[in-house]
Amino acid sequence: MAADIVALMREKSITTGDDSMQPPSWADMEKLAHTLVYDGTIMGDTQSGNPLPRDKWASVTMPTLVMDGGESPAFMHHGAQALTNILPNVQHRRLQGQDHGPADEVLVPVLVEFFKG
Repeated sequence: MAADIVALMREKSITTGDDSMQPPSWADMEKLAHTLVYDGTIMGDTQSGNPLPRDKWASVTMPTLVMDGGESPAFMHHGAQALTNILPNVQHRRLQGQDHGPADEVLVPVLVEFFKG
């Protein structure tokens, strides 16, 4: 069943213009396929390509760090920028040379800086 879910995602997915969702990524996703329903539930319609509704994020007043990798697909940059534009107390960091899974030695200093404020 997990393989069927991933195959359907691959068939229906939006093309990122690169090979980020080619094997071995899909094999890795099969292992997580049973959790995709939770992703969909949490994300709701926020991945539809429509602007994020400002009122949905109005109550998020705590300091927030939005990060993306410089080597991540464009849609991730767009999503990070959309959140940066809408959250009231936000910092954005683009981790140059990194993708969706940044190296610890790049990620940790940025997190430490943010949490030390």
